[in-house]
Amino acid sequence: MSLWQRFLSKRNDYRNLLFFGKELNLVLSRSIWNFISPLVKSAAVILDVGCGTGTLIYNIGKQMKPNTIAVGLEMQRRRCEMALLRAQGEFIRGDALHTPFANETFNIVFSTMVIEHVDDETLLREVSRVLKDGGFLVLTTVVRGEEANYFYKDEEGRSLLASDHIREYDSGQEVLQLIKSYGFVTRASVIYPFKLSLPTAFLSILYRLFPNKILEILAITDFVSTLRTKLTISVPRYFIVEVVMQKIHLT
Repeated sequence: MSLWQRFLSKRNDYRNLLFFGKELNLVLSRSIWNFISPLVKSAAVILDVGCGTGTLIYNIGKQMKPNTIAVGLEMQRRRCEMALLRAQGEFIRGDALHTPFANETFNIVFSTMVIEHVDDETLLREVSRVLKDGGFLVLTTVVRGEEANYFYKDEEGRSLLASDHIREYDSGQEVLQLIKSYGFVTRASVIYPFKLSLPTAFLSILYRLFPNKILEILAITDFVSTLRTKLTISVPRYFIVEVVMQKIHLT
């Protein structure tokens, strides 16, 4: 690839980042963010497992001390490359179930919308291993309400919101109890209806069909950004649970 082609590729990636935005509310609720913000400010080393294109690290970077190290772990190379364009941090391509980090490395580990895609017990063992005693796990996942009925099914025939979900939990309490069994105590938790942003979905479809500068500019205007946040629709019988758990020393 020529230098010119690389330049164009990076410029197009940056436009995509602008188009899809850097909003914190794509990752965490405001209440959980307010709770963990002081923890982020005092942390020395932070890990985001399954960091995607770096939205979370971009946001926590505003709160971190200048010498704090933020690490993003992501399996897809392209997402790592885009994260490097978006945020200041170290982005590593790797498996969340078999991380390359030493025991008790991190003060905070984030895991947002990952656990439903992987073996949950393996993930939690790995998170507990790399997290310092007294450190915090911030985890989010979807919760399936009663009589939820969607196209995808798990091995037991129960509804799944997405085809790449291995499982979905039936309650927030189920999530809390599972994490507690790996040496954690609950410090904060919230559960709320799962909502989709209609303008984001609509603009994404348009941009795939007709990628152009006008749509890029439109997507990042203050008015559209407000609409993307406010104009949402609930997914029937589905919720998001967010938890902050602290690792305790097991004797």
